[in-house]
Amino acid sequence: MPIYRALWAILIVCVCAPAQAQTTAGVFGPNITQGDRSAEFRIAQSPGQNGDGDRWEARIHYQYAFQDNVRARIVLQGSNIETGNFESNFIQAELQWQFKKADNRNPWASSLRLDGRLVEKDDGAHRLGLNWTNQWNPGDKWQFNNVILTGVEVGPDAQDGVILEVRNSAKYKITPVLQLGVESFSALGRTNALGNFNRQNHRLGPVLTGKINKDTSYLVGALFGASRPARDIDFRFWLNRSF
Repeated sequence: MPIYRALWAILIVCVCAPAQAQTTAGVFGPNITQGDRSAEFRIAQSPGQNGDGDRWEARIHYQYAFQDNVRARIVLQGSNIETGNFESNFIQAELQWQFKKADNRNPWASSLRLDGRLVEKDDGAHRLGLNWTNQWNPGDKWQFNNVILTGVEVGPDAQDGVILEVRNSAKYKITPVLQLGVESFSALGRTNALGNFNRQNHRLGPVLTGKINKDTSYLVGALFGASRPARDIDFRFWLNRSF
């Protein structure tokens, strides 16, 4: 497929599928490989605006695949958003189950992921989440991911309603180890108070992923605000190491 068609398709995905302030979250895919073991560091930074300071968010996670369709992950995240000083925000456990693998006849793969989050007492309520991710590889060059996330708060500080978020990505393989794409993040709010586009948090932007060697990969990207609650820009960097 010519490169100009690739760029048009990436643009269409992000415009048609409209995301939170700076984020270390990703458009995670469904594929699981038995024995996969890795650690990842992520950092995101949003420059100060409207008189506030720069915002930083960082996380580290470790994951292990027990089977060819079951993977567990533990996540620790912190930021300087609440107090201006960097502090831990939450610890989260995730269990992902891949119920559909792609094959030669069907290029679709799908997974469900169950999340449990314990939050620092000044950072809101604890949360349980159930998420779905789907990947479509129409050829050797293209990869499309769509994620729907749901969550409910639990505990004494919990608010009503189901939290909804949609994430999308389209990536084009430039070389065997390099992909260029666009990602969109749409935090829609709660089912009992979804509001309109400009009360939600919508962002999109470019992303580049690649490999340093067979065990080390990276992601660099930026997200640009498309609605009023979204920060103007969010810079992102990830570094992953497999063992």
